[in-house]
Amino acid sequence: MKIGIFFDSAKNQGGIYHHNVNLINIFNKYLPEHLQITYISSRKESIELFKKKKCNYIKINNNFFTKLEKFFFKFNFIREIYGKLKITNFFAHTYRVNITRLGGGGIFDNLSTPC
Repeated sequence: MKIGIFFDSAKNQGGIYHHNVNLINIFNKYLPEHLQITYISSRKESIELFKKKKCNYIKINNNFFTKLEKFFFKFNFIREIYGKLKITNFFAHTYRVNITRLGGGGIFDNLSTPC
């Protein structure tokens, strides 16, 4: 089974960052081999951590438009507009491209708005 985990905490956020790092250690140590975890992040320090821990990862490039879309998605009515117009958000598009590249399907194949 393939599992994707969005890792968006930074070192300066304190406890949540260290909690997430600890979860990576627990997943690497205790999860069975048939579970393939891929971490998704846009932060450089997270990518360096994944390389150091030898984890699979997908780097999302954060540009002005993705930051703007993240901001707008805080509002429910924007998500509804995306859904009604059947516009795919950046995260869903990146997910589909990378799942196809990795050779698998996913439970969020029809994802147009964030959960």
